Amino acid sequence: MRSLLTKFIPAMLLLVLAGTGFAELDTVELAKVNALAAALHLSVEQKAAVLAERETSKQTLLQLERQWQLLHDQLRRAVRSNTPDQTAIDALAESIGKVRGDIIALRTRSLIHLKSILTPEQLQLLENSGGSGRKTE
Repeated sequence: MRSLLTKFIPAMLLLVLAGTGFAELDTVELAKVNALAAALHLSVEQKAAVLAERETSKQTLLQLERQWQLLHDQLRRAVRSNTPDQTAIDALAESIGKVRGDIIALRTRSLIHLKSILTPEQLQLLENSGGSGRKTE
């Protein structure tokens, strides 16, 4: 059971930190944080820091995801237009790339923050379970 938990710790923790698309911290997310707190042996202060970071990054991530979706919709309409404007399409593509980069940067900052609050032993547990190099896309 313990090895199963250590394999899923990084993915679960990063979902909590990076946001899952919910507008509020619900009971499922809180249960994930509690499971992670137990698996990584987080202190009360560490758990509070994880929750605070998650709430902070979640709002920004939701805004970025909405912006990314709107830009994609605009790009689809522009490409399907009877008279596509290449300049407008290029500008939309560039904007989509910028927003995607902002999402990756936010997720990376969340991971760095997580690492900053963990003890060396907790970091080792996280790294041994494959969580130190999470893909940010």
